[in-house]
Amino acid sequence: IEQTMDAFHKIYPTEYYRKFLEQGVRPDGRSLSKIRRTTVSVGSITAADGSSFVKMGNTSVVGGARGFVSLSPSVIPSPSSSSSPSSTTSVSSSSYSPIIVNVEMGPLCSSNFKQGKPSEQSMGLTDLLNSLIRGVVSEEELKFDKEAKARWTIFVDLYCLEYDGNIVDACIISLMSCLKNVQLPEGEITEGKLYAHREKPMRPISLCFVISSLSFVMMDDGYILADPTNEEEQLAHAKFSIVYDNHGKLRAIIQPGGGAIPDAKLKECMSKSFDRLWDVVRIMDKALSSKHA
Repeated sequence: IEQTMDAFHKIYPTEYYRKFLEQGVRPDGRSLSKIRRTTVSVGSITAADGSSFVKMGNTSVVGGARGFVSLSPSVIPSPSSSSSPSSTTSVSSSSYSPIIVNVEMGPLCSSNFKQGKPSEQSMGLTDLLNSLIRGVVSEEELKFDKEAKARWTIFVDLYCLEYDGNIVDACIISLMSCLKNVQLPEGEITEGKLYAHREKPMRPISLCFVISSLSFVMMDDGYILADPTNEEEQLAHAKFSIVYDNHGKLRAIIQPGGGAIPDAKLKECMSKSFDRLWDVVRIMDKALSSKHA
């Protein structure tokens, strides 16, 4: 019987899912709204100024943050030029951003992705995250020296280690946990040279807000599934993510194509996403507390 079900699953995956969804469950045993177990740890990458590891079911993301210093709004750091925090490169002031995020999704995490040129999904997710966290840190928090003649720019790299769907939620949790774990040294400028006192106690940065998302897919029969797996995403008629911050503000509803979501179901999903925010905040706070214990 098991072999017959496996064959039916491979040949008719949509029908296979429908048999489960009609009973209010999914093939992995979850209800339609249940989110996979989520774990967070921080500070495991000692060479970074902040780091995080997030696992949601079989999707996992590791994040690392590194601070570099610029002398003016028309100068931002280049991580490729030197590992020293005093390395800088000239750009226009309009392109300056204090937090710069990059997402990497390669063949290591899934055969869906190829080596070489970044996938459209990773580039789209990179743009989305940079947009969502605009304004997350004030300029005061990122000053390098007491006179604020220089300031930090924080580069955050997120690497997908395992991919089984819902990479948006996992990356947002990893990004927020990573930023909450960032510790920067006090600095000074002497005779035009920048000195970071990494031998002294570091200071955390205060975030203006924390964001969290909950992603969903809608199947052809109108069933809405929270926290979809890769297979569920492939079979879905539409997928979308709802982003809230810890001030209760709706930050974004992201739907990259697909069918329209009925208003009543969208409102239900918004409520679930808002509830999920506080679960994520508690998970991150617990990880940070255990690290400092």
